[in-house]
This record gives sequence, structure tokens and C-alpha cells, in this order.
Amino acid sequence: ALTLLLIHSRFQEESFQMLPFALASFYLFTSLVLWRAPNPRLNTPFAQGLAYLWDVGVVSSLMYWSEGFDNELYLMYFLIMFMSGLMSQARQSFLIGTVSSLMYAGLWSQGKVGEGLPLTNLLLRFAFFYVVAFFTAVMVDRARRGERRVRTLELRFTLGRIANGGW
Repeated sequence: ALTLLLIHSRFQEESFQMLPFALASFYLFTSLVLWRAPNPRLNTPFAQGLAYLWDVGVVSSLMYWSEGFDNELYLMYFLIMFMSGLMSQARQSFLIGTVSSLMYAGLWSQGKVGEGLPLTNLLLRFAFFYVVAFFTAVMVDRARRGERRVRTLELRFTLGRIANGGW
């Protein structure tokens, strides 16, 4: 979605820059490495937190290079991340993507956001909203699953100690 936003960007049409496309390629490479890496240190909460900050930084940078500093787009982006983080299940992210797309379409039809924005770019923004909502919800779900696993192990350990007479 980010690459398509870059391809259809007004700024890239006016003055083509290779740096955003190189960053997007490097971002894809690091995502694949983190996804497929068998090293257990990359699955620690600290490493996952750094990966999330890397994601947010790169996505924000690529949004800037594709659309400039569009206040409404950044606001929707961070609002979607916040709402996806509050959801309890990853499948609820599609509801967030739908609601945010409908809100943005309503604001666009009234001329309050994306003034002069072609329909192609508007549809790409909708796809971007869905992608951000889904991947944020997946990362939050993975973190919560890890926390539940730790709590379950602590409970089992405690129950085992009680069953052994406190030893």
C-alpha cells in the first residue's frame, strides 16, 4: 500500500526521488527477516517493541514522502493504530478499517480532507487504513498472547507449589 501511495504521489510526479523507494525496499527486507528469523532473541518484548518503532518510523516517513505533511492522513493513521491497540481480537481491525474509511470518505465528500485528491489516491488511502489496522492489531494480539502465556505459567507454578505443600 505504501509503495502504491508513492507511485501515485503528486510529489513523486513533480520531482522523482529514489530514496523513498529504497527505504520501502529495505523496510520490506527487514520485515521478511524479522518474520522468518529463527533467533529467539528477536521474539523478545524488547525486540518486538523496537520493530514496532521501526515500523511506525518508516511508515510515517514514507507517508511524508508520498503525500507531504497531510494533517488528516497522519491523524487517521495514528487514530487507527490507537484504536487497533485497544481491540481485543485481530479480526476486529477490519471494523476499524471500515469505520475509518467511511469517516475519511465522508470528510472527503464534504471537501474537508484531501482537497483535489484523485479517486485513485483516495482508494489507496482506504487500503492503507485497512493494512495499518490489521497489522497493528496482529502485533497487539501477539503481545497479549505472550502476556497470557506468562500468566498461565505463573499460575501453574504457583498451583504446583501449593500441591507440594508450599515447597
